[in-house]
Amino acid sequence: MLVMRKIIFCLLLVVSVFMSNLSYGQDSGKTVTLESYEGEWKWEDEDECLILYLRDTTWQYSDLSESTDIIGTYKYIKNGVVVVDNTNVSPSSLRSLLDMPIHACKGPLDNNGNIFYLRLSFTDTVTGKESSHNTSTLSYTIGRNGPELFISLKSERKWYEGAEDELASTPEEAAEMKRRSNAAKLPGWSIPNNVTLMKVN
Repeated sequence: MLVMRKIIFCLLLVVSVFMSNLSYGQDSGKTVTLESYEGEWKWEDEDECLILYLRDTTWQYSDLSESTDIIGTYKYIKNGVVVVDNTNVSPSSLRSLLDMPIHACKGPLDNNGNIFYLRLSFTDTVTGKESSHNTSTLSYTIGRNGPELFISLKSERKWYEGAEDELASTPEEAAEMKRRSNAAKLPGWSIPNNVTLMKVN
């Protein structure tokens, strides 16, 4: 009798795990669109908290075409102190949406039309350091507790490095280009990098 109970318990456990995996597989089969990235995403540990605020936007890319991308801002708190908070930055206050702290465009779609990662342009508003659409990404996955977003930031050497004075049309423009070149060489970022954020709103 005891052996039979153990067998039944094991069978129920196997069925339970199977149903859980089936449900997870169905969730991960949902279509991932730009809209899937919209909202509030959070990563935190004992004394740190990083929050991204993302939304999509359609903007005039050129006289002939439009682009629908993700833009956003972020807040980072460490030991109860706000290290950076650029959530008051508005697209209307900038020359271009490319100047938003977070600007991301679609990467390749998979065979089912899912957008599992975005090419990310990120501006560190504390250091002035920037990432590039060519190297940095936001990756979307369906975790067991809901959507997850992995942020990966990498800085590149500025293509104009060493030629700022020749390329700039004014001394002010040259100074800004030099600042960007120097910022690109700074180690690290003012926010945590290579972390996974959970969707909270």
